[in-house]
Amino acid sequence: MFDVDCGTLVSPTNGHVDLSQGTTFGATATFTCDVGYALQGNSALTSLELDCMATGLWSNTPPVCQIKGFKTIEIKLSTCMRFIIFSSSAYAVV
Repeated sequence: MFDVDCGTLVSPTNGHVDLSQGTTFGATATFTCDVGYALQGNSALTSLELDCMATGLWSNTPPVCQIKGFKTIEIKLSTCMRFIIFSSSAYAVV
């Protein structure tokens, strides 16, 4: 019989992953963020655990650590925009 291995996980930027239980079936990987950072999507969580499943996959995707208080804002720009560029001697519409 062989051990199912879910593979290694990389620490998120501004965070850490604890793989002390290994990466085989039944192991748990624990993610934490550095001081001043929080897990994206749920700032109330201080850590997130992923379990190595019998399928050889981790139970979820690794989290991202973002600076506390940071909100992701998506801005959609129109496909046609005009910019006016001024210089000391002339201007142009682009």
